[in-house]
Amino acid sequence: MHARLLLFVCLLLVTGFAPAPFPRTTRPDPRADDLRKLQGTWVVVDKHFDTGRLNLPDEQTHFTVANRRMTCTVNGETRSEWDIQVDPTARPRALTKTMVGRGVVLEAIYRFDGDKLILCQSEKRPAAFESKGRCWLIVMKRR
Repeated sequence: MHARLLLFVCLLLVTGFAPAPFPRTTRPDPRADDLRKLQGTWVVVDKHFDTGRLNLPDEQTHFTVANRRMTCTVNGETRSEWDIQVDPTARPRALTKTMVGRGVVLEAIYRFDGDKLILCQSEKRPAAFESKGRCWLIVMKRR
């Protein structure tokens, strides 16, 4: 009887002082990281459409990203506003733009190249960074 009581007390002590589980390591959310990298104003330095380079020397185009809103400004005039969603886990990285108030959706892929952002967009998500098949290829530099 004493042996059973002693065994019971030992079990209570062992379970009462069991080590705590290891803390879970949290990984940073890649969506938040890429969205953070997109923030700010980007100046268009080169653009192509449907295999042709667009030469618009007098036009100055900026894209400004604030939170999940992208604003397109041409020569100081706001032309369009877009709600954006990023998926940096896709290969290549994916971005979806929905025009505010109009519901127009553009599918894009993007990549960062130093201080540049390269965006390729169309009505259907492009598979590669090229302006073939009614795709816009836009190269921007951080302002």
